[in-house]
Amino acid sequence: MLNIRSYECVIRLLGGTENPHPEPEEVEKLCRLLNIVGKALDEGKSKPRMNAIHDALENIGETGHVPPRIKFKIIDVLDMRKAGWEERTATRLKEETYGRVYHHASGYSEI
Repeated sequence: MLNIRSYECVIRLLGGTENPHPEPEEVEKLCRLLNIVGKALDEGKSKPRMNAIHDALENIGETGHVPPRIKFKIIDVLDMRKAGWEERTATRLKEETYGRVYHHASGYSEI
């Protein structure tokens, strides 16, 4: 029952199923919700739905017109899912941050 209601909330926050164009505030709420119930939604038969939510978030983060703060919230949720819904520790976060900065900086070193 929890999963059904949670999915209803997720779909509503995404702006529907046809052509989702959610407001940034709705995406932020969705990220907060997934931080809490994401692990429960990503198990068993529900995995395909979570894959669709993951794809929608990736699409919003890459092509949506959301502020950078919201994009980083999306990245945090996607990273949390990749890590098995475990929160990052401060040390691991620091290492990832340095790695991302280096990765992005290396792309601009040719300028």
